Amino acid sequence: MGFRLLQRTHAARMKDQFAAILEERKLLTTPERPEDPTYHMVLRSCEGVVAPFAPGDSVAIYAENDPAMVEALLRQLGASKEQLLLHPKTGLSLPLGEFLLKEANLTQASSKLLDWATPLLGEERSALAELEPLEILARAPSIDAALFCRLLSPLLPRYYSIASSPLVHPDELHLTVTLSRYQKEGELRMGVASGFLCDRAPLGSRLRCFIQPSRHFALPETGDTPIIMVGPGTGVAPFRAFLQHRIATGATGPNWLFFGEKYEAHQFYYRPFLEQLVSQGQLRLHTAFSRDTAKKIYVQHRMWEERNELYRWLQQGAPLYICGDATHMAKDVTATLLALLESEGSLTPEAARQRLAQMRKEKQLRLDVY
Repeated sequence: MGFRLLQRTHAARMKDQFAAILEERKLLTTPERPEDPTYHMVLRSCEGVVAPFAPGDSVAIYAENDPAMVEALLRQLGASKEQLLLHPKTGLSLPLGEFLLKEANLTQASSKLLDWATPLLGEERSALAELEPLEILARAPSIDAALFCRLLSPLLPRYYSIASSPLVHPDELHLTVTLSRYQKEGELRMGVASGFLCDRAPLGSRLRCFIQPSRHFALPETGDTPIIMVGPGTGVAPFRAFLQHRIATGATGPNWLFFGEKYEAHQFYYRPFLEQLVSQGQLRLHTAFSRDTAKKIYVQHRMWEERNELYRWLQQGAPLYICGDATHMAKDVTATLLALLESEGSLTPEAARQRLAQMRKEKQLRLDVY
C-alpha cells in the first residue's frame, strides 16, 4: 500500500519499538508487467509474539536510505562515513554514514536547511524547496558535515496497513507494498521505504517497528453486523485482515468487498484467497479493472451498479470502509455514495450530505486514506 507519515515524540517511538525479521517477500503482480511491482511481505517478531494489534491497525517501519545517495552526500561533504558526530536529537555519538543511512531525511529539504541555503544561494525559497538536500549541497559553499546533519529533518517511519489477523498469524505481520518508482533529472528513483522493503533489504533483515492503533477503522463489535469494504490496489490490505479475523471468530455477518486495479491478469491481489471465500459463500466480491476495458471502470462504478443492494445493506447498519488513495479514489467513492443516498433514499442533495455527515459521526463511514 501507499504509506502514511505520522509525527510522534521520540520517547514514544522508543518505548513502543520492537524488532521484526523480514522473513518473506513474494511478488503479487506478474513479471509481465514490471512497472508497478507489488509484494506480499511477512515480518516475524524477534520476540516470538508481535506487539498486540487488531485488524485495521498499521505497523510503522523505520526504513533506510539508498546507500548510493549516502555515498554521494559523503563525497560532496568531503567526509568519511566513519567520522563520528553527535545525534541532533539524542546527543549520542554515532558514525556519520550510519546517521545519513538510518536517521536523516535525504529526499526533502527541511525548513532549517532552507533557512541556511536561501540567503547563501540567492534563490527563491520555493524553488529550493523542490530540491533534495544533496542538490542543495551541490550548489552551496562547503559546509561542516556535523552542521549539515543538524540542518536535516529526521527520517520518519512509514506506516503500512497490516494485512493479517492476529488470530490467524499471532507471531507475524503481513504487508502489501507497491514499489514506488519515479523519474528525477532523467534518473529512475525509488521511494525511500518501498525501495528499502521491496528491493534493498535482504530477507532476514532486522527491522525496527511499532504498532499504530487505528480505533476509527476497527471491525464492528458484533460479528452478525454486515460490512462493506472498498479497497482498490493495496487498499485491500486491511480487508484481508478483516476477512481472516471474521472467519476465525465465526462472525455470521455477510462481507462485501469492492476491489479494483488496472489489469485483472496482472494485479488481482490475493485472488485465490478471495475467490475461495466467494465459493464458500463467505464473501460477496465485485471487481473493477480499469485498463481491461475500452471505457475505464473503477470501484465507484461497480458501487453505482449495485446501488440498490448497497443502500439496503447501509439501512441494515453495515459500516462502509474505504481504504487507499485519498487524492482521487476516496473523493470519487464518496461522491458516488452521495449520489446513491440521493437516488435510493429519495433525498435532496442537502439531505444526502447531512446523511453522509451523520454516517461519519456515527462511524458508519470509516476511512483510512493516504
